[in-house]
Amino acid sequence: VIKDGEYQPGKKPETILDKVLDLLRDEKIENNDYRIINTLEILKEVRQDLSNTDLSRLDLRRIVFNGVRLGHGIINNKPRGAKLDEAIINAANFLPQGHTLLVKSICYSHDGAKILAASKDSTVKEWSYSTGECIRTYGTNLGLNIKEATTACYNQDDSKILVGYSNGAVNEWCANTGECIRAFEAHSDYVKDVSYSQNGEKILTRGTDNNKSGIKEWSIENEVKCIATFDDHANQVKYISNNARILSVYGNGCIEQRDLKSREILHIFEGCFSDGYVFYTIYSHDAKKILALVSSLSPANTRIFEWCAETGKCLVEFESIPYIGKLFCYSPDDKRILTQNKNVIEEWDLNTTRQRRKYTCPSAKDEITDICYNNDGSKILASYADATIREFCVETGICIKTIDAMLVGTNSIIYNNDGTKILSAHN
Repeated sequence: VIKDGEYQPGKKPETILDKVLDLLRDEKIENNDYRIINTLEILKEVRQDLSNTDLSRLDLRRIVFNGVRLGHGIINNKPRGAKLDEAIINAANFLPQGHTLLVKSICYSHDGAKILAASKDSTVKEWSYSTGECIRTYGTNLGLNIKEATTACYNQDDSKILVGYSNGAVNEWCANTGECIRAFEAHSDYVKDVSYSQNGEKILTRGTDNNKSGIKEWSIENEVKCIATFDDHANQVKYISNNARILSVYGNGCIEQRDLKSREILHIFEGCFSDGYVFYTIYSHDAKKILALVSSLSPANTRIFEWCAETGKCLVEFESIPYIGKLFCYSPDDKRILTQNKNVIEEWDLNTTRQRRKYTCPSAKDEITDICYNNDGSKILASYADATIREFCVETGICIKTIDAMLVGTNSIIYNNDGTKILSAHN
């Protein structure tokens, strides 16, 4: 304690968490051991100051101390603060590494070893999942004309990174060296999405040109060359065997699927309201089906349609539904879908067109911001505007876990490949 400007040893009551740390001293912590991480994360959230915490003889290599107070400063010509004698530390985790502004997009690498985050601060950061350390920051020297990094993704073997920016630029980076491979102006304004084809020889960008949203396909095999454009209400794009197909939505409720390169209309999906508005369209996981949420203007009601992507035939038409906030995703087997109604998750069976179950929790008051299944479809994850995350069991419908992220607003959530970890992005 500090008394009359003098540092004096004080008496600090030992908590259960301090006793847990005592049990972990002199232990080497492996990558799949989360005991120290979880204990210190709780201490950081509760105390906001670890200056009086005994961290000696702990393996702290994976602990990130950014913004956490660890010392009182120099008192009586001696540094006073947390005890770190014989602790194993990673010096990089004591220095600021995080983004300074809103995170716009997140994704795992295909091998699950790294995490990529694009931010409004104009940079993209790559993180080691196992250590929590920032491996590399892309875009620190791009200049003042770059306002924000809006979206980022890996290619299939995780050796390259594609980044879109708010000024219409797209940069490709080498993930092994951090060098910029190429940079070009894809759109005149905001880039919303970027993606690689399976063989990595082509990329797709979705952005704004002259206040109109559109999609462009680029060949990057030798030099960057735009090989196809589509700027008429295009709202979704998907590569199918290295060929790009797009869904175009029109104000009269009409949906068209086109080949991006030839511009040929493959199918016009019928069955929508003639005076309807298409809110959401998604492909199934196998890209064989297309789902749309359509609202009629008069009388006010909502319907869900499913079509065969190959023939354009309407497979399923749901009866009028009073209210659906957003259409989120197919289940992994493409037999169920999830929709959101304020703070309630609704699951629908595509064979019967009936609602299978509602997932809700009495403590969930705020609106749902994102929903996803795990890879085997046995669990559902939902994020809420109050920064909480809840996991539900599909078999029982029960909320089995609630996580309070203790941050401002949760924008996006995803499971990793085996469903044992969750990645979330916040305001």
